[in-house]
Order: sequence, then structure tokens, then C-alpha cells
Amino acid sequence: MGGLPRHDGAEAFLASAERLGEAGPALLGRLLRAGDYADLFLEASTYAGATLVAGRVPTWRESSNRVEGLGLRILQGHRQAFACTADPDPAGWQEAAIRATESLPQISVAAPRPALQALVTTPLTLPADAPEFLAPLEIRALLEAYAEAAFSADAGVTRVEADFRSVTRRTALASSEGAFYAQAATRIEMRVSITLAPAGPAPGFSLRGSCTGFGPIFLERPEVLAREAVDHARAQRDARSATAGPCPIVLAGGWGGVVLHEAIGHALEADIAGDGVLAGPRPVGVRLAPPAVTLVDDPTASGRRGSARFDDEGVPTTRTLLIDAGVRVAVLADRLSAARWGVPVTASGRRQDYRCSPQTRMSNLCLLPGDTPPEDLFHGIAHGLFVRRPGGGQYDPRSGAFSVDLVEAYAIEDGRVTGPVRGGRLAGTGPAMLQGIRGVGDAMEWDAGHGYCEKNGQIVPVGTAMPPIRIDNLVVEPGG
Repeated sequence: MGGLPRHDGAEAFLASAERLGEAGPALLGRLLRAGDYADLFLEASTYAGATLVAGRVPTWRESSNRVEGLGLRILQGHRQAFACTADPDPAGWQEAAIRATESLPQISVAAPRPALQALVTTPLTLPADAPEFLAPLEIRALLEAYAEAAFSADAGVTRVEADFRSVTRRTALASSEGAFYAQAATRIEMRVSITLAPAGPAPGFSLRGSCTGFGPIFLERPEVLAREAVDHARAQRDARSATAGPCPIVLAGGWGGVVLHEAIGHALEADIAGDGVLAGPRPVGVRLAPPAVTLVDDPTASGRRGSARFDDEGVPTTRTLLIDAGVRVAVLADRLSAARWGVPVTASGRRQDYRCSPQTRMSNLCLLPGDTPPEDLFHGIAHGLFVRRPGGGQYDPRSGAFSVDLVEAYAIEDGRVTGPVRGGRLAGTGPAMLQGIRGVGDAMEWDAGHGYCEKNGQIVPVGTAMPPIRIDNLVVEPGG
């Protein structure tokens, strides 16, 4: 751990990738003695953070951390073996390859060494306004501007916590099929959290993210993010408790898509679909939703959190149509789940870092626009809920049940949005939720760039996009 980093490791990582290219054929040949496919995943990631707490006793904290190493994986039919090492030397890589083969039966005494294609690289250098190129004083000045704007927005603000987090991730992959690529990504997250007097049940907060450097962050005046946090704190303080029970729900566009992510996105990942909630991963042509619902997973979207040119198995990414006009047409699959269930690979193999084997994961889940004007979604609702900001969620693959916390929500009374409500969560089952969609807005919005997803202990960044939608059969459960 240490202070904020100030370097761009593109040249050093390219040198490491070239060493992987030299050692790769021998390593892959060793792995193929115990499998019919193998890959090598090299990573060098830098994590950085800073926190400014402005209040009675101001504090400032900086942190940074590096994650570097090699993951080695073997597939043998529907089985896999995995090993990893932080050793940067090819001799250490060879020892890890031996460990990886020990858990699978040897199927070949001397497997051929696969030839790798020429290294394919996306730009490994960072944008000029990436976090690595900003002085700590510049980042501190930005956080101080958020704090000053929050104190100016409301005389009742007693405490402001402004956070900056970033990660620069460089990866290279070599596979027994000859793939050899390297790519880089950078992500920035800003959070402003404020406390009002008299204090509400929880601080108000606002979030922003960027995958293209600080440009979008600097283009937005600090007052905007600060005002959102203050408004949220006021709503928390003044809100009444959410009324439990079934009611019509209008979800805001953008981050509202996390409800679809939890409710149905996971059920369309082949390793989870195999549990049978949606009749397994193979059946297609089954109607799951009204014709207004078209759902895609799009890792090719420019500048979004789940986007990449290749997935973490070296497969070039493509946009996958999952539900077309209400009809299921595909599932997401990495190599292992595709082999197990006999479905196409969809470039959906993602891993938290080199210490993890890939899993089938969503990237940017998008509900495409319908034809309903947003204001019409509220018509006819006597008592309902407008969810501006959902929070974290959970999904049970065995039952298809899901729940999503309510971060910011407002009552709907006689077709109009009225006062704020707090606490509680949305709950239901994925298939029933899809059938309950009664309207899809006509303009898609992206989330603010701060989403994560945890699955089987691995956390990866994700994006969501959708227009506002109306769902008539969800339940508000008490909580919070």
C-alpha cells in the first residue's frame, strides 16, 4: 500500500506480454497433457484511492495497490483445473503449470506445443487524463470542490465524505487455439456522501464513474454531484417508510436496469440457466415477456464498465441478443458452460483477476427502448412506487427469486409522483417479473458508471442501460 501512483506501465506490461509469448507454447504444451484446451492469463492492475472527510475534524487518506500475476487453466471435457502464481519469472510459470495438471488425469505424454498468432494489442497506453497522470494535489482539489459545493448547497450539512477510486487493468491471454492478445482498461469512480442536521436514517450520496479518463468527471460541475447527494439526504430524512405489499412499480432508466440484471440476467447465464429456472440453457423460441421486451448483453458498447475488445478467455466480444420481442433466443456462455450445455460461446468469460478462473458473466445488460412515452407509464396507478435508484441485489438460482434494495424511491398516488419513501426492497421471481412488464419507455439511458456484480466470490464491473419501465407484479418487502 502507498500513495497515489504516477506512472503508466504500458511498456513494462508489453515486455511481460512478450515474455508470455516466448514461454507460452511450452507452457500450453505442458497443460495440454491433461486437457483439450488451455489458456494463460497475465495481469498487471493498479488500484488507487483517496478519501477526504470534511467536517469537525478533516482527514485525508490515500491508498494504492498492485495485483500482478499469471493464471493457468486447463479444460478437459466438462472439467477444469486452475493454478496461479505471482512469480514474474517463466520458471515460476512452469512450476504453476505442473500444479495445474496434477488435479486432472494425464491424457497425453507429450502434447504438441501450439503456435501463437502475432500479439494483437488494443491501445495499452492510457488517456492523457487517466488517474495515473494526475498529481495527488489535483485529485484532492476535486474532492475539496465536491465538499465545498455540498456545504454551500445546504446550511444543515455537517459532514461530507468525498471518495475517489480507480483501477487500471492490463491483461494478456495466450490460448492453445493460438489466440494471443493484450488489452488495457481504466475505470474511475467518484462518490459524495453527506450528513444533514438533523440527521436522517442514512447519509445521502451520489455516484459517478468514467471508463475514459477524468474528462467526463471534469466536464460536470462539482455542484451537480454535491446537489444530488444533498437532495438524497433530504429525501432520506423526510421520507415515510415504504408500504409493504404488491404494487405497480415504475423503474427509472439507466441504473434501474440493475433490477433486470438480478431478476433475469443471471438466469440467462448458461451455468445458472442449467439449474432449470428457465427450462435449462438450450430451449429457444419460448416466450418469456411481452413483445415490447428486447434484451441484449453488449460488451462492445463504447466506454462502458463491462466493455472490452476480448473477454477473459481471449474470445472477441460481440453483442448477444438474449430476448427478442419477448422471446428467448440465446443464453450467455463461457467456454466451460458452452461445452457442458452444447450452446454457443458468447465471449462472456470474465474473471475478477488472474487468481480466478473465468465464469459466465454479463457485461452491459441493455433493455432496448419501446414506444411508450415515459409520462404514460404512470397513468392509472392509484398507489405505486417510482424507483429512481435501486441498490444492491440478490438472486437465488434454485428458485429464480430475487430482491433489490431501495436506495431512492417515491410514492405514486393517482398517477403522480409524490413524497419520498425509504427502506424496503423489491422482490419477486424473474419469469413473473418479465410477464408483469406493462410498458417500456421510448428512450434508453445508461447508468452513471459505478456498477459491480458479485458471483461465486468474484466481483467484476458491469453496466446497465434501459428506458424507464413499468412492472405491475413486484412486491415491496419491509427492511432498512
